[in-house]
Amino acid sequence: MPRNELEQQLEKAWIRIIAACIKDADRKGSLGKVIKSRRSRKEALDWLEHRLEFSKTEPTIPRVIQRFANKLSLQAPDLPLSDIDFLREHEDEALDILRDNCKLLVLYSAAEAGFSTESKSKSKSKTKKEGGNQKCLDLIISKE
Repeated sequence: MPRNELEQQLEKAWIRIIAACIKDADRKGSLGKVIKSRRSRKEALDWLEHRLEFSKTEPTIPRVIQRFANKLSLQAPDLPLSDIDFLREHEDEALDILRDNCKLLVLYSAAEAGFSTESKSKSKSKTKKEGGNQKCLDLIISKE
């Protein structure tokens, strides 16, 4: 198997595992408390990324997963065991990918878990503002 294909499969396995942790934390309510205590969902994503950053220093895949789950207040998360086994088969490469791409893995995992980085009110106000700016540009262009 070419190195590039292996890396992609390892990234996808990490994304599914991290997304499962995020979904479990959301389902159990521990993630909701974090979101409410942050000013934005983007800050909550930063919080998730920091928890994974703390966890990635562990020497083995099971210990990384355990530490990350504990940081999310999860005792027994429902995780895809086939992905964990796959990561353990390629432990060194999997840990390298996690350590090199931590932030990117969290972003993809959050998206897979259905965790949005923008609140609904921000996206609506942004659209209104952009619409207003476009009207101003149209007005200026039509006067020229």
